[in-house]
Amino acid sequence: MKSLSFALALGLSTMTTTLAAIPNVAAELPKLSRSSTWTPLSNFKLQFNAFHPQGMVKVGDVYYLSSVEILEGTQRYPQPQNGLDRSAGKGKAHLFKFDGAGKLLADIVLATGEGDVYHPGGIDFDGKYVYVPVAEYRPNSSAIVYRVDTATDQATEVLRSRDHLGGVVVDPVNRALHLVSWGARRWYSWPLDAGGAPISSAVKMQANPMSYIDYQDCHHLEGELSLCGGVAYLGGHPTKTVFGLGGLELVNFNEGRILSSFPVPLWETVPSSASDPTYRSMTTNPFTVWNDRGSLTFAFAPHDDETTVYLYTVK
Repeated sequence: MKSLSFALALGLSTMTTTLAAIPNVAAELPKLSRSSTWTPLSNFKLQFNAFHPQGMVKVGDVYYLSSVEILEGTQRYPQPQNGLDRSAGKGKAHLFKFDGAGKLLADIVLATGEGDVYHPGGIDFDGKYVYVPVAEYRPNSSAIVYRVDTATDQATEVLRSRDHLGGVVVDPVNRALHLVSWGARRWYSWPLDAGGAPISSAVKMQANPMSYIDYQDCHHLEGELSLCGGVAYLGGHPTKTVFGLGGLELVNFNEGRILSSFPVPLWETVPSSASDPTYRSMTTNPFTVWNDRGSLTFAFAPHDDETTVYLYTVK
């Protein structure tokens, strides 16, 4: 296990965490199916370049959005080199803070000076801190996890990993941080000590039991339950069409189980290209969810650069 990943608690002996949840959502999810009705509420355009969004949470009346700014793209190697299938590329890791009208309130840059580590992933909120994994933009690489104090927008390093980490969940029941690898094919769990610091010697890895969507963003709900969203690009059709199948999965990371999964039949129209469908799944990039007076409300941000946030209810 330690050959795959390791954690470093750097000056975190007094680290504390609120370990809160998104309430009143988990009980509503079993009612959803592929025949559920998604109703658009509203949308708003971000008043800044959002680059390539990755994770999103809503904290009170404001949103946090992690995003990668690509300065130099990665290049595939003819043959793997040192276990890596592509070059590192170059970029910058952002955590944007904005209001419900899309106005930028803060741009928090993470992993400055950390070399090839610049790609943030899905994020989660524990009631005080937003947790953000920042990894190399390639599988089987490395990552650093940060937490950002929402009162000050100051970032602190939490742990380091010898694998790409693309999403994080804060687990209040078992006092753990759950993180997923590239495509969420592997799930990692770091238990937290009494002060909230990750225990590196006890990190656990388990395989994702499903081969459905690749997780883009995950959020802890209640109890041991988390909700993950993502997309699977399916090819092989005689028309050469690539279809982006978006969906959500209700996950218990502690037990290594997916309790339920269902598609999200929502798409945003985007320009066609050789690698991108005409319609992009709403779960391609980040999402978040909350219960608004008994109604499940989802927020999606599926497009890059000139990004629009779409709000839907579902029942």
